[in-house]
Amino acid sequence: MTAVLTGPASIKAAAPYTPVAVKMVQGKFAASVFETVGGGYLPSLVGVPWPGPLKPLKQSGDLIVTGFAFDPAAATATVSGVGRIFEAQFQWELQDAKGKVLRTGPAHTASGAAEWGYFEFTVDNIPKEAARLVLFDIDGKGDRRSEMPLELKR
Repeated sequence: MTAVLTGPASIKAAAPYTPVAVKMVQGKFAASVFETVGGGYLPSLVGVPWPGPLKPLKQSGDLIVTGFAFDPAAATATVSGVGRIFEAQFQWELQDAKGKVLRTGPAHTASGAAEWGYFEFTVDNIPKEAARLVLFDIDGKGDRRSEMPLELKR
C-alpha cells in the first residue's frame, strides 16, 4: 500500500506505509521512523530533512501546537501541530478579552486517537475585538478538555 505522508509544508513524498498524516508528500521512500511525541509516536520518513524534534510552542493534554501565526492586517491566524484526538476532530473558538465567544469552528488531525496526527488550519476574518483563539477537544461526556488559549497580539 502506498500512503500519502507529510511533515512540514516543504516536505513531499509518497511511501509504502499506513496513512497517518495529512499533507501531500511526493517521491518514494523505503523506510520510516517514529519520533517520540507527547508519550506516543509520530511517523517521519527516513532520508527526508526534518527540522528536528517537535518543538512545542504550547501543549495541553493531547494537543501540541508547533506553529502559530497571527496576522492582524489580514485578520487571519494559522495554527499547526499534532494531536491525539478521538475521531480526529477538535474545536476552536474566538473569544474577546472578557471570554465572550465570538465564533467557533471545527479542526481535524490527520488521524484519530490512539494515533498522533498532524493538523494545520487557518481562521479567516478574525474580528478586531477577538483577543484569543482557543483550541479544545470534547470528551465522550461532552466536557471540554485539552483547552489551549492562543493570544492574538495586535
